[in-house]
Amino acid sequence: MVSDSGGDNQEVQGTSHANPTMVRSDGEPSFPSLGLRGRQPEDVAPEIEAELVHQFQKGVPLPVLALNIFFALLLIGIQWQYISHPALILWFVIELVIVIANGLILHAYRKGSLTLTTAGWRYLLSLGATLNGISWGIGGVLLYTPLAPIQSVFVLLAIAGICSGVSTIQGSLKLGFFGTVVPALVIPAVMIFVLHGAEHFMASVLFGLYLPFISFNAMSNRRSLIETIRLRLDKERLLEDANRSESHFRALIDNAADLIGVLDFSGKIQFLSPSIKDVLGYSMEEIRGKTILDLVNPDDFESAKRSLEQVQEGYDGEVIGELRYRHRHGNEVILESRGRVLDRSKETILVFARDVTERSKMEHELVAATVEAERASQAKGRFLAHMSHEIRTPIHAILAMGDMLQRSGLNKAQLLRVTTLNNAGQHLLSLINDILDFSSFESGKVKLYDAPFDLQELLNNVQELLRLVAESKFLDLNCVVADGVEMWREGDVHRIRQILINLLGNALKFTEQGGVILRVSAPAEETLCFVIEDTGKGISEAQIEHIFDSFSQMGCGDTPGSTGLGLSITQSLASAMQGDIQVESRVGEGSRFSVTIRVPVSSQSVPEKIGASTNKIAEALNSVRVLVADDEPINRMVIEDYLKDVTKHLHMVTNGQEVVEQAMANEYDIILMDMRMPVMDGLSATQAIRAQEVRQNQKPVPIIALSAAVLEEERESFANAGCTAFLAKPVDRDSLLEEIGRCIR
Repeated sequence: MVSDSGGDNQEVQGTSHANPTMVRSDGEPSFPSLGLRGRQPEDVAPEIEAELVHQFQKGVPLPVLALNIFFALLLIGIQWQYISHPALILWFVIELVIVIANGLILHAYRKGSLTLTTAGWRYLLSLGATLNGISWGIGGVLLYTPLAPIQSVFVLLAIAGICSGVSTIQGSLKLGFFGTVVPALVIPAVMIFVLHGAEHFMASVLFGLYLPFISFNAMSNRRSLIETIRLRLDKERLLEDANRSESHFRALIDNAADLIGVLDFSGKIQFLSPSIKDVLGYSMEEIRGKTILDLVNPDDFESAKRSLEQVQEGYDGEVIGELRYRHRHGNEVILESRGRVLDRSKETILVFARDVTERSKMEHELVAATVEAERASQAKGRFLAHMSHEIRTPIHAILAMGDMLQRSGLNKAQLLRVTTLNNAGQHLLSLINDILDFSSFESGKVKLYDAPFDLQELLNNVQELLRLVAESKFLDLNCVVADGVEMWREGDVHRIRQILINLLGNALKFTEQGGVILRVSAPAEETLCFVIEDTGKGISEAQIEHIFDSFSQMGCGDTPGSTGLGLSITQSLASAMQGDIQVESRVGEGSRFSVTIRVPVSSQSVPEKIGASTNKIAEALNSVRVLVADDEPINRMVIEDYLKDVTKHLHMVTNGQEVVEQAMANEYDIILMDMRMPVMDGLSATQAIRAQEVRQNQKPVPIIALSAAVLEEERESFANAGCTAFLAKPVDRDSLLEEIGRCIR
């Protein structure tokens, strides 16, 4: 609705949803022709508003924008000798930026590169005009100087002329018009009087009085423009709009890939879109007189019939179904259909159907592939668990016997050989752990077990393990610890040891002369940095790109004693410890690996040496009653050797059933439970013992799970069954005594 006052939205009521960037036949953006004969004024308001925006931008071609730059340069040239040059240059740069910004806005409008409503374009175009008006207002103040009165009057006349042009070509938007002329006229009118006094009062008044004159003229032109637009809209023919709509609807039906149809309540086909030929292979003549039930697969006949009966019984909601249909060539097509009553008085149903045969096939294949992948993953897990148990059992015996020999009073030479044997066994164990770790990292099931440890002891242990390797190749192996590094730390010492052995082992493996240095520093209180430097053959840039890939070897061909997983696992471990690993190398000059990981200083007091700690535990366990369950004679012999000097109350059984019977018949302070035993496994035995304790309201006896199976899901199953703690085989004496001590405290 048109009025003589108010903003753009007051004159043109309604919220604009028109697209101001629709293209007309002359290539210019415009509103759509909608056939508006007989419509009320408020109904056409959005189209009028869109055309006003269009007329505003149309009145500002790029040459007109360029005139702003021309006039700015002209006025600057006139006043150049009277006014500060930096101020003139700054104002010109501002005006140039505003003109360029307005040019970009107009370009975006005309190309349709911005998706805005009509209101959005109105505000954006008006904002650009307002900034330009403010710039010219500031320019009027800057360029007016008593030192050059004639030139200053020319400046004011030039700005007035610009405003006059705006009233003619940009009056269609009130906000844009007033945003330009008000600051352009008012700012100079006020500031000339304020800055230059009463002598220039008349110039200020005359310049300011020009505002109502051009405003009246612009608003008159605007009202005329609105009436012109309204008359043009009212001349649209309603029949043309109807024909256009029918044409659009027919094109939609004819080109739709999905089926669109109309059925009666009995399912008889009254209309089907031409896509029936592509979907089911039938022509319109072939399906004339048929019902939808004639095309449905016999197995889905009852489902289709029930859907029709549902509509016949008065249901007006949407009916959704997925049915199989017979293609003309005999194959089966699955259609997902949606139907709704079109006209109950005429008993018609509007149906949309989509061919989902391929999608359904892919869904079934995906389900089958997922089931197969899960089955393969479970099979791999079972295989790894079984192999872990089978391999760790003899390694347990080897390491345990070596441990017993170490404590049997050997001379120095014998002790050195046994220590080397144990270290080699630990290395063999680490290779097996690489395979298990790789599987765990793949499934995202790796956990870290933090505990206080002695960093110096760890470094000594790693050096001792690799000392013979270095000596056999006549290489130096040194460790340099920076000053001030706190030795008592808290972290997963086994995983840190694994990182160091992987990196140092690789360095020794690929170094033929010189040596390897391990440098340890603490960049921050909670961070450790390990740098491994070697004088080996180095690594090429091409190899560095793939050095952390799984099964990648640093050298050419397979590397003896390596799984090709060490660096991949090392990178994953560093990431799990909130750190990273970097490598620098040049062929022929050696390599430098640096690992930074989070290993905070232990908040606990400095612990006793393990030997002293376990001796105290052994003294405290003298009267402890221990029940040991393991079907392997070697394992029972090892446990008995570890505990024979600790307690006199040691009872051995060979299967889970015997454990349950003994636990019910006698009182024990702790149970050492192997998880894989005949008759009844350790998991079932633990559950049976816990259930008996609940029935008899007994205090739970600590149960330590001893198992060569170390996959994370297996550990979780032990804990869920009721195990108090877990020790992975092979188990050493000190670890066993420490765990027993913790459990019975």
